[in-house]
Amino acid sequence: MSTSLAGRLPLKASHVYVPGSSFEVQGAGEWYVNGIYARASQQVNRADAFQKAGTSLVLMRKGDEGWSLVDLRGSTTFKWSLRAVELYHCMRIPAGPVPPGVGWVCVEGEGPAPMLAPGKSPLLPFLKSPGPPEEAPDIPTGTSSAWVSSASKRAAQQLLDSLTEPGLKRKPLRGPTGRPPVALNAAKTGNLESGPLAGARSQPQLQSLRTAGRRTSRAPPGAVTNFMRSFRVVLTRPGVQVPWGYEWHDEFFSQTGSRIVSGIQKRSPLDRWNVWQQVAGRPELCVQPGDRLVKADGRWAYYEQEVCLNDSLQAPLLEKPDKPDLDLDRRLVLEFVRPTPRPAQPIRPRLEVWDTQSALVVSWDHPSGSMEPYKQVWGWAVAIVDVDHEIWLIVDGTTFAARSLSLEGADVAVAKPELCTIYVSEGLGHGRPYAACVAMLTDNGWSAFSELSRTVSIAPAAKVSDAVLGLDPEDDDWKQRPRFACPAKIVPGASVPVALRSGPRDLLSTERWLRMEVCVEGHEGLVVTPADSSMKLLQIEKVIPGSSADIWNNKQELFELHGYQMSFAVQPGDVIKKINGFSGAQAMLYELRRKPAKLIMTVDRHCGGNTVFEDVPQAKIFELDPLDIEASKDVEEFNWHVLLSQAEGALCAKMVEQDGHALQQALNIFSEMLADHAIVMVNQGIVQEADRRILLDVRVAAVLQADIIQPDVDVISQSVEPPMKRNSMEDEMPTTSDEISLIHLRKAMADAAMDEDQLQLAILSFVNSSKVVRQSYAGQELLEKAKGLQELWCWWRQSAEAKEEMAQVLSQMLKQEAANQDDDGEFHDFDGQDPPYDLGPLAVQLEECEKFASEMGTLLEEGHVVWERLRQSNLRFRAEKRIRAAMQDEREDDLSLDEALSAGEACGVNSGLIAAGRERASAWRANHFKIALHDELFQAVKELRKHVEKRQKPGAGAPEQQRMRIAISGSGLPPDNPLVLEAWGLLRQWEQDNVALRAEARLGSAVERVKGGFNGDAPEAGDLLGSAIAEVAQQGVDAKFLDAARKSLAAWQESRLKRARQELETAMRYSDEDFLKDALELAKTAGIDEESIEKAQRQLSRLRMVDEVNKMMDKAMEDSELDPLEKAIQTAHSHFFVEEEMDMLFSGSLQARLRFWAKEIMGAVQVHQAEGLEKVVTVAQKLLDRSQEALDLFRSKTGINKVPDVAIRTLERDLRGLQLALPGGRDLANVHTATASIERVLGAVERYASELPEVIAMAEAQVSHGLNAELVEEAKMRQKDYDLTVQELEEAIAQNMPGEDLKLSLINARLAGAPMELIEQGFAKLETKFPEWFVYTKTELELLVAKQEADDIQELSAEGRFLRLQDAADAAKLLVPRLEKSILEEVEDISMALAAERSFVMAVKEAKDIMAGLPMSPEAVHVRALRLGHAIQACIFSAQEEAKKSIPEAEELRVLLEEEAQRRQDALDSALAMAAERGTPMKDLLMSITAARQASLTPDLLQEPYSRLRKKKLDFVTSALRNACSSGKYALAYALLHRGLALKAGEERNGGEWRSGAIQAEIKRLRTDVSTVKGEFVIETSGGAFGTSTWRKNPCYLVRCFRTESKSKRGFGSKSTVAGVRVSIALAEAGESPATMALHVVRNNKDVHEAGADHMLMPGFEVVAASHEEDDMPCCDFDLLPGGQPYFIVPSAAKGELGPFTLIVNATESVEVVRIPPHLREPSKSSQKFELKWAQERPFGVFMGGGRFKSKAPLLSWYRNPQFRVSVGTKAEAPESIPVELRGRTPPGTSLSSRELVAMQARPNTAPGTPLAASDRLDKAKLRAVFDSCDVQRNGMVNKRELIKAIRRDAKMAEFFGLPMEIRQEDGSRDAMERLFQSMDSDADREITWEEFVSFHAAVRKSKEDVLELDNPPPPLLVVILTPQPLPKAGSAAVHVLRNQEERGEEDGLLAENPFFHQVLASSAAAREYSSAAEVGAVLKMPESGAPLIVVPSLKTSSDTGRFSISFMSTRDIHVERIQ
Repeated sequence: MSTSLAGRLPLKASHVYVPGSSFEVQGAGEWYVNGIYARASQQVNRADAFQKAGTSLVLMRKGDEGWSLVDLRGSTTFKWSLRAVELYHCMRIPAGPVPPGVGWVCVEGEGPAPMLAPGKSPLLPFLKSPGPPEEAPDIPTGTSSAWVSSASKRAAQQLLDSLTEPGLKRKPLRGPTGRPPVALNAAKTGNLESGPLAGARSQPQLQSLRTAGRRTSRAPPGAVTNFMRSFRVVLTRPGVQVPWGYEWHDEFFSQTGSRIVSGIQKRSPLDRWNVWQQVAGRPELCVQPGDRLVKADGRWAYYEQEVCLNDSLQAPLLEKPDKPDLDLDRRLVLEFVRPTPRPAQPIRPRLEVWDTQSALVVSWDHPSGSMEPYKQVWGWAVAIVDVDHEIWLIVDGTTFAARSLSLEGADVAVAKPELCTIYVSEGLGHGRPYAACVAMLTDNGWSAFSELSRTVSIAPAAKVSDAVLGLDPEDDDWKQRPRFACPAKIVPGASVPVALRSGPRDLLSTERWLRMEVCVEGHEGLVVTPADSSMKLLQIEKVIPGSSADIWNNKQELFELHGYQMSFAVQPGDVIKKINGFSGAQAMLYELRRKPAKLIMTVDRHCGGNTVFEDVPQAKIFELDPLDIEASKDVEEFNWHVLLSQAEGALCAKMVEQDGHALQQALNIFSEMLADHAIVMVNQGIVQEADRRILLDVRVAAVLQADIIQPDVDVISQSVEPPMKRNSMEDEMPTTSDEISLIHLRKAMADAAMDEDQLQLAILSFVNSSKVVRQSYAGQELLEKAKGLQELWCWWRQSAEAKEEMAQVLSQMLKQEAANQDDDGEFHDFDGQDPPYDLGPLAVQLEECEKFASEMGTLLEEGHVVWERLRQSNLRFRAEKRIRAAMQDEREDDLSLDEALSAGEACGVNSGLIAAGRERASAWRANHFKIALHDELFQAVKELRKHVEKRQKPGAGAPEQQRMRIAISGSGLPPDNPLVLEAWGLLRQWEQDNVALRAEARLGSAVERVKGGFNGDAPEAGDLLGSAIAEVAQQGVDAKFLDAARKSLAAWQESRLKRARQELETAMRYSDEDFLKDALELAKTAGIDEESIEKAQRQLSRLRMVDEVNKMMDKAMEDSELDPLEKAIQTAHSHFFVEEEMDMLFSGSLQARLRFWAKEIMGAVQVHQAEGLEKVVTVAQKLLDRSQEALDLFRSKTGINKVPDVAIRTLERDLRGLQLALPGGRDLANVHTATASIERVLGAVERYASELPEVIAMAEAQVSHGLNAELVEEAKMRQKDYDLTVQELEEAIAQNMPGEDLKLSLINARLAGAPMELIEQGFAKLETKFPEWFVYTKTELELLVAKQEADDIQELSAEGRFLRLQDAADAAKLLVPRLEKSILEEVEDISMALAAERSFVMAVKEAKDIMAGLPMSPEAVHVRALRLGHAIQACIFSAQEEAKKSIPEAEELRVLLEEEAQRRQDALDSALAMAAERGTPMKDLLMSITAARQASLTPDLLQEPYSRLRKKKLDFVTSALRNACSSGKYALAYALLHRGLALKAGEERNGGEWRSGAIQAEIKRLRTDVSTVKGEFVIETSGGAFGTSTWRKNPCYLVRCFRTESKSKRGFGSKSTVAGVRVSIALAEAGESPATMALHVVRNNKDVHEAGADHMLMPGFEVVAASHEEDDMPCCDFDLLPGGQPYFIVPSAAKGELGPFTLIVNATESVEVVRIPPHLREPSKSSQKFELKWAQERPFGVFMGGGRFKSKAPLLSWYRNPQFRVSVGTKAEAPESIPVELRGRTPPGTSLSSRELVAMQARPNTAPGTPLAASDRLDKAKLRAVFDSCDVQRNGMVNKRELIKAIRRDAKMAEFFGLPMEIRQEDGSRDAMERLFQSMDSDADREITWEEFVSFHAAVRKSKEDVLELDNPPPPLLVVILTPQPLPKAGSAAVHVLRNQEERGEEDGLLAENPFFHQVLASSAAAREYSSAAEVGAVLKMPESGAPLIVVPSLKTSSDTGRFSISFMSTRDIHVERIQ
């Protein structure tokens, strides 16, 4: 609707008007000025002003000069200002009180000038006179979905009439002369042929034009109208071998001739165009299936012409793919159209000049009606054109600056929707004519640009400051402002902007992986390592200069990719995914070791940011194609994007089709609408081209018609007789058949299916045409094109087929290779076919693909490489098979084996097999040599044995034993040879005989003392004899004599044991306390079993406490309270009283249980809480039975065994109490159980109908106890329905009923829950008899079942039920006949309920994630809380009843979210306040930041605190470093150095000393042994601050002494303390993050250590040392005990802080620091987790049993805590050892890879007298020989030159050092030698001493021993960890691991409720019995017996509450179940 209509209100005839109160402006050139101006309330120059309603247009007096029509530009005050624009003026002196009607002239408005007529204004309501009402005319509002003008309606009706009325005469086809003329008013349309509508191409001087036609004939601005969107696609290909990639619909093309996209070929130019448009954020410009082609290369894409004319011209170049012609046209520009609804273009804007500002003022009107700016208009686009120079400018909506469209049009911001005026000055020139147009963005996309405004020019003027006028641009507060792109040339009224996707729109603006296929010539030069822990990828570490890979890299040319310089050359950091068909790191390394001729690799290159190479994230991969080089440039060409009217779009579509009549009709409609000014013509000349096509269609139709009417005889003769040779006259004259063959040939060449066979037939037909046609230049040219096109199509098809077949064959060969060989290329099965690979199919395919090599890419090269590799594998298979056969030869033929080994080595057989073969051959030869020496040694042994047997005195046979030793050493036999063992046995026997004679005398004296047995006066005699036996047993005493001594000792011990047992039994029998005490001491000395001693100790304790316990029990029984009785029982248990031996205790224990359960049941009945009551009733019933048995037993005892009366009486009382309470509880539990069962069945009767009889019987029994009788009745009704429907279905199956009746029976039976077997029988019959009803019934039944099961929350998730119901409903809507409307409406209601439930579930899950610590701002948390509240409300109103049961939990979550938001806000406010305060100490700032990060705040919210913390760190880093150096704190000094380097202190204002290197030089001058260990906080190892439940996840380092030495070996100058090695550690940053770090040194508690945790840090640890909050740098000192308990160094940072760090270690002696990988920190064989809750509400209140303490037995209530039974499975497997490369030692200074283990050694400690313990085990003689060989100058030192010369001189010397004989710089050997030399040169004096040489090799030996130590499997451990939930705050907790005594324990495997009957194996009470720490745990070395363990978690008091998670981890397979 136009603005004039928008400002005009509908007036009714009943209104009464007063003349003179308004004026009507008419005929103004500025059309929006026209309208009614009513008197306003304001006056100007003492005269009334008149305003147009809804606008800022005002008629007001201009002083005494006359009247003016002014646009106030939004001002509400009527006065002259700089903003006001005077459009028209009327000079009138005197001015007069009202504006004059005539005499107006133009000022800044466009002519003609207006005239004024008296208007009418409505009176006030009370002045209105009554009259007949009159309806207001309908005014378009601009909100219709598709607007159609009156002209369009008339044309459509005319076309309909012509097509539907057969009696009417069809209008003849009209050509250019017959078509009605189109009268266009040049004054209104701007001369369509040369004006702006024709584009700026035809005429250099653009003119300012008015809107074409009458406004009422066009769509109102903003109205949604159907357009045809036209856009262009620019494609480039390297050569004709590459097809463009489009695929057309064959059916549409054959029927209509239209080319409609059906598909796009992968990796084609068109496919890459789409890919790059997506990258550029312009998906609207992507080609999609269904798009219609109208133009190609600027010409109309007629159906009889090829799409690309160059295809046929370039087809001969197929034979020269390697020599591309640079002059060839390799581009193709396609223009597509696509129907789309878009808003109509806005009204052209108003353009004025603000002379005082030298600026343009562009203003426009908003769409009228209901299209409000803030609801449907989302932004505006403003374009300005320099009319003289045809330069288009686009105005940025943020800055209002005009920029060249060709430079800045790719990314522009929209103007805000509420704007209607902007001021543009920047980017404009003076004296140039400008015009403007606007486009608007609505919910339906961008409209076309409006028509141009009038033309204005800017004159130079002094500009007033924008600040004075208040025009300074404001900050952009629209963060989500849409952006758009415009074509370089704009066609006013047609061109349309393109909306851009939000976010970055460059390929590499975000982190990506570029995937490339490369073929590297050669195999040398790539240094690769595994890129990920899963061993799937390789990463290129280095490309060796000068290598084949480097040479290939230098050949690769740089190319530009979306603004970035790229190359296909491989480079360090690239990740290799596949090499020559191999994937997986191990297999790819094997391929590299194989040294193939070429490397065909799939390489991923990371661009932007750092990424841990776990795996290539699929979402970020961009597969780079060679076509992308040109495609990335083509997408930048954006010149055409217009909206065509439906009439013009239809005309364009019909233009390229083959129906001339349809084209004529489209032309008629277009002409009439154009004449009616309802549309604008965009494609100039389309009318003339349509006329030409119509004439051509008439001609073609005439030719074809002439062919049809030829006589049948001619056709028959032509078909039967062979073609006769034409005569000369016929050859020279073209005929109709010639024209037809020409037409058919052109159509075949333009075939959408590119059918080469059809083209061949057309070529043959054309060859048979007349000579004049066939031999003409045009005919020959066309024939050559057709043949070339046929060859090209055939080539494309064959190339695609060959590529596909090649890929299949190659894949099959690779699969066969993977099946036969492992990742190292080794064969394992030699029994299969020989050779294993048939290379024939691959060779054939390779030969076929050679002619398509240009299009094969790397596939062909990969095929050749695989063929060569498999050929070598065949040869290697045969050679390896021969070697294995030779090795198994029983003849031990070493010569044959050597021959096979030599042949196998030439074929590349595994070196391990070759070595094994060589070793076996050597063994065979050595065995032959040993046989000869065996006889000589045998004789020597025989002679020595004779002398040994005859020996009678010590020393006899000495000469013989000397001869034996010489014989052994000369034989050369191995030590384990039986003959050698026998010889050594004789020697040892001879030596022992000499020693035995001296020991026998001493032993005899000790035997005499023990004769007579145990004597109390000499109790130590046996001990002396035992010592003597132990001493002489190793000295060869006669065995008989020694056995006699042992028997004497055993007799003495037996007598002592007998005496002790007798005394202990006597003391226990008489219960004498003193006697029992002495007997216990003797029993312990004699070694009586622990059970007897423990039993005696308990009796002793009971003797002391029996009377006191009886009194306490008597008093507690009389009291009716439970607590005194439990405390009395606790006292009895603490003193080892048991119920079986003490009736009072037995009765009291039963009474305590009776009282508790009676109280529990009565409480549940009172509040009617039945949850969990069923189990309670069961336990209570068992307790009643047990108590009744005990009561009967008590009554039966008489006499001395009589039970006290109080025990019987009080037990009867408590028994009655539980008996009274139990029936009510049982009824309540039964009702609850029956109700739940019947509701479950009724809720899903179609599933559980078979259970109806059972639940009905159960429910009927409980109706009298309160069960709802209506449920029973409903169940009976369902049972009746079930029986009836089953019977009906059985009858329907048995009888021949109609299909509809059978369908109805099936549905009813299925919904009633009939057996599935019966349902299947019914469906089988339905499918057989009535197949037309089968699918219908299935679909309807699925919908009904899905609807009925939509509330089964326990069976399926909300999303699953929702999707199932939607799928069933979609299928049901397609049924014919349609289902009942009520069913579908009910399904819709249920779907809405499920949607609400799904939203509710997602909101709850998100809330739980936030409560678990999801990083988020406080505002975002608050928003999530509001969202959860909305979801709860939606669930209340819409969701099903089952879903509403979770609402209370969600409400609680919502409250917690609000509290969490406030908590995070408080933490953020505190951190910001600390950062803002000037004098904040670093400690407070660190604590506030840590608290904020622990509160899960994101780092972007804490930028200011982090910046302030960094500044504080750098303020005093220099002075603190020098103080640390002067005070000897070297670890701290190095840490401060690393901090300064990491935080870039040299870039600070006071960082001069850092920039000059003075600080680094000071550190280097320090003579100290300091080592650094590099680490990093990543997501997996970021555990947060100390004291949290995740702190143990932080990086963990095991520190221990590098050697063990005695005090005597410690040198005089050693700095080690008596306590151990003094270690100083510090923690420094290695980057900006982490910033808040801490350092702790901890160790496991004693119990955990003794359990064998070793390198596992467990909860309950002890803090040995820690950094303090006051410290500027985290550091601490501690003493490390040699051989003591392991110490752990744990650096930590605030939650979420990730990044590298540096750990600095300084020790007085060598220590070892080992990083423990995360997977070795906890047992990982088995892990289970459970959730626990202690709360006051039922049923959780039952488990609140309180705590258990070491000082006394637990209360009975403690046994009510949750109990878990742990059953042990299989034994543990050995875990992975800690890799060597993850270790660091102090010292060294550098860390090397495992490949360089020989060079990994630190400098030896400079403290004197501290040799390495490992050096004692070195072969120092060999080391001395090596050292002396290197030391040519004999000065006791070796320099680099001497070392290099020694390596070059001797190959063994090079092998010893692990270096090649030739040291070169280019192959890396020079660097390896440097690292080795620096590792040995500990004092950096460039010379190696003997001590340094020995220390280095000792450290290497020690590192290898350490690996073996950590390879030992850990003991079988059970770890139980109890973790509290953050909210609500939980009480102190503990964990106990127990085991019942044999044949003890309660029913159901529960823990025996007396400490006498169970054993505590482990607990978390090592330091504190109950702890509120973030983790509470117990560690147990699991016993060998398979008895189950019981784990009991508990809280400190029975009133404590909380939520916990309990985790069970073990090195064995365990099964955990909760038993209470």
